[in-house]
Amino acid sequence: MGAVYGAASYFFLILKNGENKMTEEIKKLKRELEEKNQIIRNLCKKSGRTFEQFTPFTRFFSKEERENFVFIGQPIDGIIFCKDKIILCEIKTLNSCRTPNQERVKELVEKGKVEFREVRY
Repeated sequence: MGAVYGAASYFFLILKNGENKMTEEIKKLKRELEEKNQIIRNLCKKSGRTFEQFTPFTRFFSKEERENFVFIGQPIDGIIFCKDKIILCEIKTLNSCRTPNQERVKELVEKGKVEFREVRY
């Protein structure tokens, strides 16, 4: 009977040790996955910034807009200086969202809180 308990205890310890090893392996895999996801997010941001610079040459922009687009990058992507208006332009891909700062700029423009300032030295 003691041998049965001893064998059961031995197998329990082996299972527990294996479980601990699996838990550590799972944690390691989760860390590696998060690192890979971070790399992918960074690549998406970089490719998005590159894409933004070429977007004015696509069908989404008229000839006038294309010729008068000035890339800024932050907090908005660019400004289009048309004959009869000025357009602040933010370019987004797929399901990307505006940042809080971009939202603030949009709200200020919609409220008419935009001005022209000339600075001379």
